[in-house]
Amino acid sequence: MFKKNRSVILQNNQTKKIDKAIKNRNLIKRLAIIAGLFLLLLAGYGGVIHHVNSVENSKRAVFIQKKPSLIFFYKDDCKYCNKIFINILAEKEMNKVNIQLVNLNSKYNHDRYKGEYLISAVPTFVLLNKDGKETERYVGSDMSKIQKLIDQVKEMK
Repeated sequence: MFKKNRSVILQNNQTKKIDKAIKNRNLIKRLAIIAGLFLLLLAGYGGVIHHVNSVENSKRAVFIQKKPSLIFFYKDDCKYCNKIFINILAEKEMNKVNIQLVNLNSKYNHDRYKGEYLISAVPTFVLLNKDGKETERYVGSDMSKIQKLIDQVKEMK
């Protein structure tokens, strides 16, 4: 009788170990899937910024149009610029707001506009009125302040 109970206890312990191992494998698989999805999302976000910056840099120069608009001076290696870039791009493309993007990592843009617009830091936003004159300026990455400038551009239409 004791031998039968002993074998049942041993089988139960082995079953518990196997169940625990299966649960651990399933947990590892789930964590791997979550990590993979996170990396894909991160790569996609970085890819959008890289693509837009490569398009902007492939142009020889950005010519600022003197019309009602918001000029966004940025550098593609600036962490504060990258933090807000996707929001600015969404406003420009989806809401058809006249925002001019000027990447100051481009030598031509840097040499021409840093002095003309007195840019001392990025990100810098310059609001132009209907005569092409600067009416307001903001240096920083506070989206609520930037949104006020974007709203002013929308009102100028």
